[in-house]
Amino acid sequence: MPLGTPNLPYVTGPYVSPTVTVKNDTYPDDAVFTELAKSLIPITSRTPLTEIFPEETISERMVVIEQSYDGVDTIFPMVEMGKPDVVLSDNDGTRTRRFYQPLFIRRSMFVSHGEINSRVRPGTMNEKWSPADQIQKKMSRLVTQHNLTWDIYRAMMLLGGINYTDPRTGIGAQVSAQIPAHNLFAYNVTSGYRGRKEASLFRSIVDENTADPGGSAGIPWTHPDAAIVEGIQRFARWFKDTNKSDVTAMYLSPEMRDIIVMNNEIKLALGGLIPKFGAVVGDMTTTAGSGILIPNGGITNVAGRIGISSKGELVSIAGIPVIVVDTMYKDPVDGIVKRIWPKNKVVFVSGVDSQGVAEAAGRTQFCASEESGGQPGVWTRIQTQTQIPAAPGMYVQMGNAGLPYLKYPYRVAHMTVASLDDINNRLGIIGDLSFGSF
Repeated sequence: MPLGTPNLPYVTGPYVSPTVTVKNDTYPDDAVFTELAKSLIPITSRTPLTEIFPEETISERMVVIEQSYDGVDTIFPMVEMGKPDVVLSDNDGTRTRRFYQPLFIRRSMFVSHGEINSRVRPGTMNEKWSPADQIQKKMSRLVTQHNLTWDIYRAMMLLGGINYTDPRTGIGAQVSAQIPAHNLFAYNVTSGYRGRKEASLFRSIVDENTADPGGSAGIPWTHPDAAIVEGIQRFARWFKDTNKSDVTAMYLSPEMRDIIVMNNEIKLALGGLIPKFGAVVGDMTTTAGSGILIPNGGITNVAGRIGISSKGELVSIAGIPVIVVDTMYKDPVDGIVKRIWPKNKVVFVSGVDSQGVAEAAGRTQFCASEESGGQPGVWTRIQTQTQIPAAPGMYVQMGNAGLPYLKYPYRVAHMTVASLDDINNRLGIIGDLSFGSF
């Protein structure tokens, strides 16, 4: 039977393959593998979260963050001419310290010589797949998983901290992001931090335009009449007053972006038909006053507060850029493919200091870990021969040590803007993230 017959999974007749070098000396040694891993990292490591937690590599395993808080100045006392004044002492401020220590990650991969020496290149029936190409593909995936690991930890830290125990090793980490309680908001909380009514940030469009909306309860962003833009504007002012810097970005899930685009305020900005504010199911009529037709391009004073890209995608609200976090992974705990970002949470981040100078709120700190030479950062090593009677093959091991953390936790604020049920019901159908994945 001729070679390459489509009905055959492999060649059964006589066959002489092209010369393929398969000696172990062909495979790179430890130093080359490490260099390969490092060369691949910039290709796969840039994500929206990297901007908040830029990477830095140092030798030390412990980092101390010392922060000073200056005292607030007051005015001079008023006195009567010629009479004694009063002796006052100034509050020069205070200093705080936080200590950060790394977590360690490491995994091993086995490469069977018998497997890689006999594989056929994908897309062909009898073309030998170069072992070197296979090794690079395996290493590329190893690096991708390494980068994904740190991105998951960045997301966890931005969402409040790392609280995770690995089911494969039993090793866990509980690390708080130290985000202050005054930066945590929820749409349904009427007596939160120091008794504040957080629900007042979550009004409807109608309530936002009444003389005294203070008595209204909060509504989730899934409500089509939610006054999202006004709520964000008021929150940004509160953030500036409280945390002394401007909000520069808001991070949310793809589902929440879709929810926002369905909002009536967005329709006011883009144009389209709003049946009527406060509509309920079955309310659609053709009578006068039953709806509002917004001209194409929207209403000017509303459109200026909504940023839409040339592709029609939502890019900013009230001048704050909208960043969608779409990172997915297979959770080792339950084996389910999921997004790391909660559907119902929006996180606001300030990437500037009190003077408006760009400065990331966090950092991903890599340090010296288990590498034999003591070099900080990612490392790899290989064992070129298995022990007899094991089949011939080799092991590749990769590891790192570090921690993503917030240098300025008060520059991060959370909003729980709806319940998960509200989001799922509003969207109607939810995608199956696990389809097509293995």
